[in-house]
Amino acid sequence: MWGCFGDRTPGPAGSYYYGAGSPDTPYWHVFDQVLLRPALADSLTELRILDSDGPEQLVSNRGRPRDGELTDHLPILFRLDV
Repeated sequence: MWGCFGDRTPGPAGSYYYGAGSPDTPYWHVFDQVLLRPALADSLTELRILDSDGPEQLVSNRGRPRDGELTDHLPILFRLDV
C-alpha cells in the first residue's frame, strides 16, 4: 500500500495523520489498507485516498484530516476489474 501512495499520487500521503510526537516522527501513516491475493493484484485499476466525499472536504485548508469534526481516518477508494 505504501508504494501506491506518498509522493507518487495526488492527495493525502496517507489515510491517518498523527501530528503529535517528536520531530523525526512521520505524520502520515497508512493503517487502512486494501488486501488482495496475488492473483488479483493486476485487477486493481484504481486506488486512492479520498480527501472529500464530493461536496464536503474531509481535510482542512492545511491538508490535514478534520478529525475534530468528522473522522481521524480518510477513506480509501479502490476499483477491481474482475
